[in-house]
This record gives sequence, structure tokens and C-alpha cells, in this order.
Amino acid sequence: MLGKTTLFVPGFDHAGISTQSVVEKRLYKSSGKTRHDLGREKFLETVLEWKDEYAPSHPHPCSLSNYPLSSYQNRITRQLHRLGASADWDRAAFTMSPSLSKAVIETFCRLHEDGVLYRANRLVNWCVKLNTTLSNLEVHRPPVCLVLVTQAFQGRPEGVDRAHASQRSRLRHKGKI
Repeated sequence: MLGKTTLFVPGFDHAGISTQSVVEKRLYKSSGKTRHDLGREKFLETVLEWKDEYAPSHPHPCSLSNYPLSSYQNRITRQLHRLGASADWDRAAFTMSPSLSKAVIETFCRLHEDGVLYRANRLVNWCVKLNTTLSNLEVHRPPVCLVLVTQAFQGRPEGVDRAHASQRSRLRHKGKI
């Protein structure tokens, strides 16, 4: 740390969209209900229960072996230990804990008022089953094999316009046809 006094407080993000997706899938699979059926408060309780079960909020190095390896906080903590991180593990924080939630909301509101964060129309990965958005990491895209079929024409038949002909010439130029 270049000789400077520092405090490294480890923190864990709730990974909002991905956590919501995992919890919603489990909820739907186990009870056939969605987050809308539960309501906001009950769904948040369900998320926090999942987090406590699968991602313990006490990543103290002495107690790491007591948690399942599937815990994302546990994995992150172990990686930081292996890298030699000298953190104050007793102060580890989770973004959705009540003590930090108010600060997170305040910060987001301030950033929005300052114009740093804004709302706009964007393309998203929409899950019609869970009625929510998903991150790119959560979307399973099976590999697709496309085949380009070409047809040799005498002259220019009806329906083949100039744009189609120029696209074919670009593909031919790139060696794709």
C-alpha cells in the first residue's frame, strides 16, 4: 500500500438481477409462484433467506470451512485470502443489509439527480416466464449454425433489389461466397 495507512473493508454485492433470477426460478419450481404473487416485501425476505442459506454473511477466515463451497461470498473470500488480501473481515458488509440499504438508495438518488445515472430505453434480455430482465451472463444461447444458400441468376429476376445485390457483392468480396 505504498506505506500509507489503509483500511480494506470487504463488501459483497447482492448481484441484484442474477440473485433475483436464481431466487425466482427456485420459487417458481418449488411453489409455482412468482415474485408478483408474493409482493415486494415478502420476496425481499425470500431473497435474504436464500442469501443467508447459500451466501453466509460472516466470511471470517476462521469459519470459512463451515460453509458450503457453493457460497459465492465464500469463494470470493477464499480467493482474496489466497491473493494475500489484508482485510478487516469483521467489518465485511452486504449491500442489502439494512445498515447499508439506506446509504445505497441515497447514493443512487444523488447520482440520478446529478445526471450521472439516467433512465433510457435499452435492449434487454427479457424473461417472459419470470417477467423480469436478465443479465447477459444469465442468458443461455445455444450455438447456432447458419448456412448461406446461393443461387446463380441469369440477369436480375423480379424482387432482387440493389441492396440485395450489393450485400452479395460484399460477401463475395470477403470470401464468404
